[in-house]
Amino acid sequence: MADVDLSETNLKIKQASPHTSDCTSPSRVTALRGSLRSEHPNNSLYTYEGTLDLTTSAGFPKQVPLGPDQMLLRGAQIRNTPWAYGLVVFTGHETKLMRNATWVDLPHRGFCVTPTESSSFFT
Repeated sequence: MADVDLSETNLKIKQASPHTSDCTSPSRVTALRGSLRSEHPNNSLYTYEGTLDLTTSAGFPKQVPLGPDQMLLRGAQIRNTPWAYGLVVFTGHETKLMRNATWVDLPHRGFCVTPTESSSFFT
């Protein structure tokens, strides 16, 4: 479980899926095998639907649902947590914040006001 600073007054609690919360060492994380089925990039900041299709060590398929509680948006800062493993889902102009960005017109120039970093997941 981690507290996340989203530049708001209250820290938001984010946590790993119970299906992957036992991955607490580099060897356990690198032993994961599978793929991610994800929604297409969109500007909805408070929703996410994805599924980790994992293969267990015994060779059986295991589906792990992922939602907004496992998603960290671009620019989020993790607080009160010594470490976290993650998976980057969208980068660059595909991130939810970039797709939700406000364009500001300045004289002779337009630019986009956005935070930095990448969207990622707790595993």
